Amino acid sequence: MLHTIIRELRERAELTQGEVAERLKISRTAYAMYETNKRQMSQQTLCLLADFYHVTVDYLLGRKEQDAFALIDKEKAIITQYRGLDERAKENVRAMMAFEHSRKESKDKT
Repeated sequence: MLHTIIRELRERAELTQGEVAERLKISRTAYAMYETNKRQMSQQTLCLLADFYHVTVDYLLGRKEQDAFALIDKEKAIITQYRGLDERAKENVRAMMAFEHSRKESKDKT
């Protein structure tokens, strides 16, 4: 379960195994072995991953559902930028998001 969850989190964050390994200060090979369930992760690495992805260790271990609003760093940056906009700019962002969401839904149906 852990190996599946960390792979999903990494892919959601649009990171490579090498990028995550670098941030954890471990080799890419070691990290890849965690994702393929060929190596046990230390408690220290487990905690580092939980902090890195802003989730709980319980979530990584499959004991608790992920908070639907757990955000990756890119998402936090976007929200911070959005909050700094005036109302007109916020409306433009919401309109663009609605357009892009609609476009994606149409594409997914084909």
